[in-house]
Amino acid sequence: MKAQGLFSTVYVLSFIFLILQGCSKNTASVIPEKPMFFVKGETITLSSQLTSYPLKKDAKITSVYKIGAGGSVKTYKSGSDYLLTKDGGIQRTVNSAIPDFSTYNVIFDSNGMFSYTPQNPPFPFFWQVMIDYTIETDSTIHSQSLYLSDTLKSKILSKKDLSIYSIGTSITAGANTAVTWYGQVATEIYPNFVGRALNKLYGNLVTVTNLAVGGATSELLTANVTKIKADKPDLVFIEFGMNEHDRSKNMDEYLDNIEVDVKSIKASGIDCVIVGFLQQNPKWNNESYPRSVYFNLQLNEIAKRNGCFFADIYKAFGGLPQTKLYTDILADYIHHPTEFGQKIYYLTTMPVFLFDDNVTETKLLSFIQQ
Repeated sequence: MKAQGLFSTVYVLSFIFLILQGCSKNTASVIPEKPMFFVKGETITLSSQLTSYPLKKDAKITSVYKIGAGGSVKTYKSGSDYLLTKDGGIQRTVNSAIPDFSTYNVIFDSNGMFSYTPQNPPFPFFWQVMIDYTIETDSTIHSQSLYLSDTLKSKILSKKDLSIYSIGTSITAGANTAVTWYGQVATEIYPNFVGRALNKLYGNLVTVTNLAVGGATSELLTANVTKIKADKPDLVFIEFGMNEHDRSKNMDEYLDNIEVDVKSIKASGIDCVIVGFLQQNPKWNNESYPRSVYFNLQLNEIAKRNGCFFADIYKAFGGLPQTKLYTDILADYIHHPTEFGQKIYYLTTMPVFLFDDNVTETKLLSFIQQ
């Protein structure tokens, strides 16, 4: 079945259910079977013997596993470690080797808020497992290539080599993804996914340079503007706001500095994509919901004024079930996405690189699935 997105008013938000890898089925029967698509690596937590569901509830789970040190994979067994329900759910068995999320504990104060310490909150990462499953739905992503310069469009379509830079916070640095947790270089992050996709879509050889630093604010961008302009990449992803909106400094000072830097980079003939940020856990006593909303809205306005594509991460993650977001899709219970969450970032940034409205989410995800 092909639809125009499960969230029709937003060009990419249907990806919530479609972290997919296409696969074919035998169609030799008289009545053709529906095409099946493979969802790979959705992170999920399982508690006691309660039923949990993938983001797509009509899913048919095919495997359950956990990535460990050195890329090792622990595969869990159906029947002994987990049971599948008829409605697409999954349950731990009594003697399951799957981590039991019912043992997860966050210390809250009398107002129902938590403070961050090295021990609180524990990282859901240690309880999360990955699931693969098949579904029958697909949807198209609408092109937003009007935000690309003619120079970059021509270079992409001419299959020329491309240079992409990314600069931002620990999110762009890949914090708490499995590969970085075990001391490896961040590879399963959205800038790298974009590079792989451009190679598959158009045949470009893409070099991705990541300047992101954990804990950074937009001061990192200002410090690197001269370098970026001198290196002259074709495009730069700019991801800030998560670490600014909860600081005591006036938010507008950060926003003004971001716009000055964007103008300077654009004036040098470099395309920019401004990447928003998700609503971090509202129960964290350091979070301010109104400031998160304001900062994202202003980033969008900066993008509009300067002819940049805005990747609306806030809206994308806001469409996820909030009961699952902080425990299943974020690795730290606060704001660091898992590899699966990085795929959501990827699908939210990709529309600017599409030159027609016929590219499906399953096709895009097939480019980056391991």
